[in-house]
Amino acid sequence: MAQWAVNVVDFRDPDSIHTRFVYDPTPFDAQGWNPVFDVVNNNTGEVTTPAPFAVWGCERPELLLTETLAVHIQNMEEEQGGSSFVQRLRPEPFAYFEVYNPWTQNRLNQRFDPVLYNNGGVDLGLMADDSPVWRFEVERVDTSSNTGFKPLRYVYMADPTGSNITYSDGDEDQEVGDIEVFFGTDGATVAPGTQALVGTRGFGNGNIFEVFMGRRTGTDDGNLMLDQTTRLALNATNDTVSRFTGGNLDSTRNASIVFIDQSTTGSAPNNTALSRKFSLSDRFGGYPENDIAGVPAMPIDDGFVYTAPHPALDEVDDERITQEDINMIRSEDGTHKNFRFVRLQRLANPLIEWDATTNPYLTIDSMEVDLVSING
Repeated sequence: MAQWAVNVVDFRDPDSIHTRFVYDPTPFDAQGWNPVFDVVNNNTGEVTTPAPFAVWGCERPELLLTETLAVHIQNMEEEQGGSSFVQRLRPEPFAYFEVYNPWTQNRLNQRFDPVLYNNGGVDLGLMADDSPVWRFEVERVDTSSNTGFKPLRYVYMADPTGSNITYSDGDEDQEVGDIEVFFGTDGATVAPGTQALVGTRGFGNGNIFEVFMGRRTGTDDGNLMLDQTTRLALNATNDTVSRFTGGNLDSTRNASIVFIDQSTTGSAPNNTALSRKFSLSDRFGGYPENDIAGVPAMPIDDGFVYTAPHPALDEVDDERITQEDINMIRSEDGTHKNFRFVRLQRLANPLIEWDATTNPYLTIDSMEVDLVSING
C-alpha cells in the first residue's frame, strides 16, 4: 500500500524527483500512524540510522536499456611446440550499452522536464553538484551475495571523481577495492524517439573509431586488411554507427555516442583517473602496458604487440575472476549467456548530490549481458 501511495504522488506531480516515503507498516495498531524516521546527527546533518521502512516512488522512465554487446577478442597464440598459449597480442575486449528515449516526438501532449533535458534531449552528462545523474551498474550473478548479485563495475557518462559517492553492495565480505569505476566526458543528449550508444573507444583517430571482430584468416601484423574485416565503426561527430561484414557495409544508423575511456577504483574513487579501454571482460586493472621483459607494448592498427610475449593473460590467478568467468572468456568461439547483468540507474533527485540514504541511485531498467568470445 505504501508503494502504491507514493507512486500515485509521483505520477501526479510535474517533476522528475523520486519521492522517498517513510511509512508505518502497522498504522492500525494502538499507536496509530507512527513511522520511525531517520536518525540524524544534529551537528553534521548526516543520517546515522536510516528509517527501517521506506519506499521510493516511481517516476516515468526517461531512458530505457534496449541492447547490450560484450565481445572478448582473446588474441592467444600457441607457444612453439604447442604445449601452451602465449600472449604476443594484447586481448582486445569491448562492450556497449544502448539506451533509448521512449517518448513521442509529438510534444503537444508531453512535458519534458528541463532538469533532465538539454537541447531537446535527455542530458547523459548531467551533474547534480559533483555527482553524475546517470550511471550503469555492472554485476555478476553471485548466489553467495545477500542481493544475488555482486557489483563489479560502475560506468558514468560524466566525471564522478569529485563526488562523495561510495561503493558497496552491503555484504560484509564486499571488497570495495574489487570495484572499478569507468567514465567518459564526451557528453550526449538523447532526443525523444532516439538512441545513444555508450561504451568502448575503439581504434582510430579524428572522428571514426572502430572495433574489430578478430582478424581475417591469413593476415599478419604487416598486412591486416582491416577494411575487409568484420567491425563496428562509430562516428562521434556525425553520431552514426556502421556495421561491416568483411568489406561490405551492412547498415548505418544514427545514435548519440559516448565513449568510456577513463577509470579508477572503488577504494580510491577520487584519485586521478587513468586512460583505459572499457570492456566487461578484461582483467582487474586492465592488461599490462609492458611486455614480460618490461618493454612497452608496440601499438598497431588493431591493438598492441608484446615483443616478449606474456603467458596467456586471461588465465591470471585473480580472486576477482571466477572460474566460470574464465570458462566463458577462454572458451571456444561462441556466445555465452548471462555473463553479466547491467542496471541503468539515476539519482532519485537530479538536483542534489548523491547520498546513500536520502538520494541514492535508483534502477530505472536492467538487462542481461551475453559475452561473445573469439580467438582469431
